[in-house]
Amino acid sequence: MCTLVFTMDGSMNIIALPAIASEFHASPAGVVWVAVVLQFMILGLALPVGSLSTGLGRRRLFTIGLGVFLAGLAVSYLSPSLPALIAGRALQGLGCALFLSTRNAIGMGGFPEERRGMALGVIIAAVGIGGGSGPLLGGQLVDAFGWRSVYVAVAPLAVTTTALAFIFLRREQRQPLAQFDFLGAFLVFVGLASLVIALNRTADWGATSAGVVGLAVAGVVMMALFAWQQGRATTPVLELGILRSPAVVLTSLALVWQVMGQGTATLVLPFFLVHALGLSAGFSGILFATAPACMFAGGTVAGRLSDRIGAGPVMIVGMIGQVAGVTILLTLNEASAPYLVAVALAVMGLGSGFLQTAAGAAQMNAVPPAHIGMASALFIGLIMLAATVGGTLGGILLSSGTDIETQTAAQVSADYHRVAWAGTVILLIGMATSVYYWVWIHGRRGRTPAG
Repeated sequence: MCTLVFTMDGSMNIIALPAIASEFHASPAGVVWVAVVLQFMILGLALPVGSLSTGLGRRRLFTIGLGVFLAGLAVSYLSPSLPALIAGRALQGLGCALFLSTRNAIGMGGFPEERRGMALGVIIAAVGIGGGSGPLLGGQLVDAFGWRSVYVAVAPLAVTTTALAFIFLRREQRQPLAQFDFLGAFLVFVGLASLVIALNRTADWGATSAGVVGLAVAGVVMMALFAWQQGRATTPVLELGILRSPAVVLTSLALVWQVMGQGTATLVLPFFLVHALGLSAGFSGILFATAPACMFAGGTVAGRLSDRIGAGPVMIVGMIGQVAGVTILLTLNEASAPYLVAVALAVMGLGSGFLQTAAGAAQMNAVPPAHIGMASALFIGLIMLAATVGGTLGGILLSSGTDIETQTAAQVSADYHRVAWAGTVILLIGMATSVYYWVWIHGRRGRTPAG
């Protein structure tokens, strides 16, 4: 249910981006922060929350996160300007970081290794349900009532989920936080913030500007200090020892490339649909629903396949679907038939369900039981890292800071081809990573449930 809350909210916001950009006269690179800031908050806080869950308890952080998310919905609905809306979305992101970082550990913790693929498949299937219903509902709401209505639509589900979590999730004994790595949490948040903001501001400030270079250097230094600090901390935010596992490293890289490539190619796709193909928000939502609907099917099947034949071949099939889908997007122009968009997104959704389910199950099985909470946070953190970078990159490539209303259909179409090409290259790197993972696991260790 928390996955439905998150994915419905996110997919409705993507459909609402063109309407938000038009009302506030913003460029795609600027308005994409309505989606990216929520992803960034999850990215920066996922690992600290995973570490905190050991002391405060997963149930407590899970339910608090849902409450904070509801407060963020209210702020977003009442926002009088784009900066205020982005602030409301940041508050929603704080709530999402709390409940998503503990989600996999809660959902999969009660299953043995040979059943965790099935359990994660159910969670990934919920991504498909929420992501599929969100665009359908969001598109109709935007056309009928405006973009603010998307922040009302998800509230009843969020309230219900909060109440059920409070009633039914098992209470955990609270532990002291004296040894929590506050310095590590600060370093990872500021470091990632600096890098993501530097990437986003490249279009407006220039890649060689003092601001972009300064933020990038600060981000690299902060992340280097974070890695150094984790080796010295008594209770680190990220236990570096889990990165010694080839399965963890390679599945993490495959996740990053897959989500980044898909995010680059699809997060700014509504601008192409509305401003190049001339479609309504409602019809764009119908097209967008095909991807998560197929992700639902992919996640359901992939969970059981991963438990039976191993993650490697399932990951490769998923990446084949991703590459095939983005290849279709490369053929689109302002005269293309809308059904081609639906076909491309359907194939990409099926591939996404396969890849994320298989890689996530292999990653969770490759860490010691004591670190399952950290693995849960790492999984969602990697997805948000890739989605944030991919969406930001797509916004940069779609425009150079100009008002979307001033661009012609041909300009939007030509710009989107650059976005699709970037997504293709990223996904091909992910394909190579998945193949290498399969060869490494099967060639050196033999097939196991994790591999």
